[in-house]
Amino acid sequence: MPAKYFEISGHALNVLHGPPSTLPDAAPNLSRGKTVVLLHGAGSSGEVWRRQIDHLAERHSPVAFDWPGHGRSSGTEPLDSLEAYADVTLALCDRLAIESAVVIGTSMGGAVALDLALRAPDRVRALVLVSTAAKIALPAEMIETWRQVTIGRAAQPFTPFGYGDDVPFEVMREGWELQARTDPRVRYHDLLAAEKVDFRARLSAIRVPTLVIHGAKDPIIGPGEGAALAKGIAGADYVEIAGGGHFLQREKPDALHAAIDPFLERLP
Repeated sequence: MPAKYFEISGHALNVLHGPPSTLPDAAPNLSRGKTVVLLHGAGSSGEVWRRQIDHLAERHSPVAFDWPGHGRSSGTEPLDSLEAYADVTLALCDRLAIESAVVIGTSMGGAVALDLALRAPDRVRALVLVSTAAKIALPAEMIETWRQVTIGRAAQPFTPFGYGDDVPFEVMREGWELQARTDPRVRYHDLLAAEKVDFRARLSAIRVPTLVIHGAKDPIIGPGEGAALAKGIAGADYVEIAGGGHFLQREKPDALHAAIDPFLERLP
C-alpha cells in the first residue's frame, strides 16, 4: 500500500492511498472511479483502513491519513477540537487537489465527517458513517480508564472491549498494535473532544447521500445511536452488521465492503 508524507498546517501527515505509487512530492493518482477520503477514530491512525484501501482501490481512489499527533504523522499533541481535525482534512484535500470526495468516517472520524458535510458541503460528495453517532456519549469507565493512563496510574488496556462476536485474537492484536502507535494522551483528549459535539439539531441540514453502518454488538456507541443518526438525515440508508462491534474495518471487513460497494455504485 503506497504511503507518503505531505506538509499540511505545520505537520507532516502520513498519507496512505491505492496504487500506483507516485514521486514523493506528487499527489497520488486519484483518477479511478470515485475519490474516497477515509477518516480514522480517536487515538487511531489511517492504517485502520488498510483492508478498505486495498478493496476500494480495485474500482476507486481511496485516501487515508493520520491526523497530527496520530500514528506516523508528526506531533505528540492532539488538536483541540473536531473542527480543527476537519480543517486539517480540508487542507490535505486542497494539497491533493480533491475538490469533492466521498467521506467515510468511523467513530470520531464519523463526527468529523458530519462537521465537514455541514461546514463545507461542496467538498463532500457523499457520507458513509461507521460506528458513530450525532451525539457521542462514551462509557464513563472508558473515559476514566484513559484518564488514569494519561496520569501514569494505569497501563494501556489491551483487552477485547469494543469488539463484537467471535473476533480472532490476531485481529484484536492488530488493533492493539495500532493503538500503541499513538500517545495515550492524544487518545484521551480525542475522546473528550468527541463528546463535546452535538449534531442532532443540525442533521436535517445535511443534503448529501448518506449511508450509516453500525455493528449490532457495538458496546462503545450502541446500534440505537446509529439508527437514530440515519433517521435524522433525509434519505439516509442504514445497515446493521450482525455480530459486529465497534471496529468493523477489522472485525467484519467483508460485510462492511458489501454495504459500501453498492452505495458507491449508485452515486452519480
